[in-house]
Amino acid sequence: MPDHAKLQKAIAAAKENNLPVQPPECPSCDKSGLTMLVTLYAALPPQYFRPGESDWIQEAGMLDQQGYLAGRPLQASQYVLRRMRAGWLYVYYPEDPSWEIYTVQPDGRMQRMAPDLAGAMGGHPATCSRLANTPDALLLTIAEPTRRPTAWIGFSDARWTKRVRDNVAKDPAAFHMKKIMPKKVCESHRDGQHGTVEPDWRRRAQEPGDGVPAAR
Repeated sequence: MPDHAKLQKAIAAAKENNLPVQPPECPSCDKSGLTMLVTLYAALPPQYFRPGESDWIQEAGMLDQQGYLAGRPLQASQYVLRRMRAGWLYVYYPEDPSWEIYTVQPDGRMQRMAPDLAGAMGGHPATCSRLANTPDALLLTIAEPTRRPTAWIGFSDARWTKRVRDNVAKDPAAFHMKKIMPKKVCESHRDGQHGTVEPDWRRRAQEPGDGVPAAR
């Protein structure tokens, strides 16, 4: 029979050497700071706009997938907010200046991308599986917001090259990017007030993201 003490020692050593390996930090999954849900405007026929009822969302979504809404001119419409569709989300910090770039999946989840590389930042095999199960992936997070007086946020169906980004940086508002003030939001929250983002109705003539430059 094996020595009981040696057996227990071997079991303890095996447990110690088989601790679960923690994946490295992923900028898409592991983040902290000022979080917000980025939405887009969408035009909806009045007959499908029923606030307080949950079924109109699924009903309108099915018609949209079949091309019903896009294939018929609207005589009247009601603006609603929707989560982002598949595309790209850009965050520009003019004080640095620097960019953060995210690819947006069809379900609205965002994955942080290196500015001019095809691959996502992080690179660990578990990144994608974690992304699918992380609610925070639906939210934009501004890291160290107290160091960010200004941030511009914009959505595009196309990926912007450096040349396009440099052009947009000259006048972000002209390309339908929206200005927020992370530092001010944090300070107002600390003072017991609700942080707000000032709307810019005069500049918004189209759905945010429309009219943005194509990648070149």
